[in-house]
Amino acid sequence: MTHRGFFKFVLMIFFAITPLTAVASDFQGPFVEAGISGSKTKTDVDFPNWFQADIDDDSVNGKVAIGYDQRFDRYVLGAKLYYTLGDQESGSTTQRFRDTEEVSTLSFELDNSWGIELQPGIVFSEATFAYLSFGYARTTGEWTLDRPYYQDRYSGHVDFNGYSLGAGIKQKLFQNVTSHLYGFAEVQKIWYQQESTSAIIAGSSFVDDYDPEILTITIGIGWQF
Repeated sequence: MTHRGFFKFVLMIFFAITPLTAVASDFQGPFVEAGISGSKTKTDVDFPNWFQADIDDDSVNGKVAIGYDQRFDRYVLGAKLYYTLGDQESGSTTQRFRDTEEVSTLSFELDNSWGIELQPGIVFSEATFAYLSFGYARTTGEWTLDRPYYQDRYSGHVDFNGYSLGAGIKQKLFQNVTSHLYGFAEVQKIWYQQESTSAIIAGSSFVDDYDPEILTITIGIGWQF
């Protein structure tokens, strides 16, 4: 799904569910969120017959989401669709090719990351909602191999599916007005399934394996309709 296609999909859902809740209630109904995320991405890279390495890096990204909360007395069951803005860097590794003079650098990053979550939780004092999250995640990895010795570069893409676990808290702002606006903070861990990709490098075929995972902390604001 392209960036433009994703946002069209989000807008379709938004306009479909907004009429369902004409008056906002406490953690009940559709919502939208925007936040800033700090994440650490780790990837286990395995080039059979060459090298195996664990690489990692930190990133700061934007995050937008749309969802719906269903209130059952003090309990809430929410569902959310989110999208991460920008690349999530996973670092690089420099390796000598066997016993030759060739020293190459492999770098890896994730892009077009999105997911769907279920968020069961409990409302405290009508102003605070604490929740757990369980979800499905998808992303696209891009690898780049720089070979300064030969002055060339190779790159490719591979798609990943995974699952996520997390926890968060929402706190209403301006409670004496309408209680539509809230702040939130959440932590999320995503484990992607290992995927393999083949590449033709200087006329030789290589099959390399990637196994990424991400730990993310997000803070932001939301609006409950």
